[in-house]
Amino acid sequence: MTHCARPRRYKYYLALCKMLTAIAQRRLNVDTRRLQTYLSSPSTRSLVERLVGKSYIKYNQFGTITGRLTTHPGSFPLLTLRKDLRTVVLPTNDVFVELDFNGAEARVMLGLLGLEQPRVDIHKYHQQSVFGGVVDREKAKSLFFAWLYGSRAAAASAEGKVLETFYHKEQILDKYWDGKNVHTPYRKEISGVDEHHALNYIVQSTTAELSLLQSLKIHELLKSSSSHVACIIHDAVVLDMRQQDMHLLEPIKKLMSSTKFGQFGINISTGKNLGHLTKKESYAYG
Repeated sequence: MTHCARPRRYKYYLALCKMLTAIAQRRLNVDTRRLQTYLSSPSTRSLVERLVGKSYIKYNQFGTITGRLTTHPGSFPLLTLRKDLRTVVLPTNDVFVELDFNGAEARVMLGLLGLEQPRVDIHKYHQQSVFGGVVDREKAKSLFFAWLYGSRAAAASAEGKVLETFYHKEQILDKYWDGKNVHTPYRKEISGVDEHHALNYIVQSTTAELSLLQSLKIHELLKSSSSHVACIIHDAVVLDMRQQDMHLLEPIKKLMSSTKFGQFGINISTGKNLGHLTKKESYAYG
């Protein structure tokens, strides 16, 4: 018998595996009538054919080097499915409730620098505090993501230089990148990372694991109820809630917004199918 040493982050991997297994064991409630409608349309037939016979979400927790989830072959392809096609997924209880962070990556960066979290929409915060109000909110949002995840040209642009100065990129790199490997606040190591990708990997990995850790807290809270974590879509957690459990939404909001990097604003949306979720609260705090 071969014995392998426990990974350094074994408890986290085990807890995440248990939650993802619980999700994988729940059969999706697929609206077959709507599915047939999409199948009869030439514009969506090829996309929807991938869904036929796939009724379970089977996540791969080791599918990316940053820790973001992927799905296994044969899984319901939730993470790559067009949003409008998600309408075929219905709750098994009464309603879907989606919780996601307002500007997760930017808030993680503020946390990595030990700075206070603004209690406003993060992109409006950028609009005023970074760009001095000379751009609108949507432009501020696109500039931030272009700088963080975009090309070298975006990083070298005038706006990119402003963001780099505001977020003290070098301070983050000095603390979490040794010139070759990234070491995140969650003790995850990513090997062989060059300077161009280092900040991206630090922020993306930390954000992904933060979101999963918050999902784990909510999963534990719901264990004694009939409601459950239905799925995780990138940085958002979707709950399948019974009406009599809706009183749990307040403690759930507190769990989601309370992070090791401070209080994060969260957005809350609800709906009767996974493709049409209506925002009920924006920038809420628990």
